[in-house]
Amino acid sequence: MFQKHCPGCFENKQGLAACPYCSYDESEPRSPLLLPHGTLLANTYRIGRVLGRPGGFGVTYLAWDSHLQQRVAVKEFLPRDKVGRDPATLNVAVHLPEQVAYFNFGLDQFLSEARMIAKFDHPNIVRVRNFFRAFGTAYLVMDYYEGRSLGDYLAQLDRQVETDAAVQMLLSVLDGLQFVHDRGVLHRDVKPHNV
Repeated sequence: MFQKHCPGCFENKQGLAACPYCSYDESEPRSPLLLPHGTLLANTYRIGRVLGRPGGFGVTYLAWDSHLQQRVAVKEFLPRDKVGRDPATLNVAVHLPEQVAYFNFGLDQFLSEARMIAKFDHPNIVRVRNFFRAFGTAYLVMDYYEGRSLGDYLAQLDRQVETDAAVQMLLSVLDGLQFVHDRGVLHRDVKPHNV
């Protein structure tokens, strides 16, 4: 049985496998490590497709906020090489006992960073709306912006970016970085796919 609303765009697709609006095909195989389509987090956020490429420490999903009636991005703390997911309970568990301390430290850092970022209000920084624990891990709920990353944009170009355009893009990025650095935060993963 497929979702009534498309996990790719959250338009009403009447339970079809492929969405007539965005062409997202819910019948395509999905890693068992990922949350299934339609999973409800915190009785509010319905999980959809994966946004971008999963990173080493997490995965970001498109989700539907049932209270605000809008799309949001939900990042899950999920160090893929250290954990697995129980398909029956959806709980995340560490593979080896000696990795539990590493996982718990990362989880605490993830929540601490979420708490700090939630205080930021800047047009060049994605706003954090909520964060919480569930399924043995933690989640960060952010505003969702339609579009593609700078990395994807650059990969699709068949020419170099004009100097003036490149400078304008970088000035926006640097403005956001300056804002967080002025508040004692060092962004340690600045790369085109995170812009």
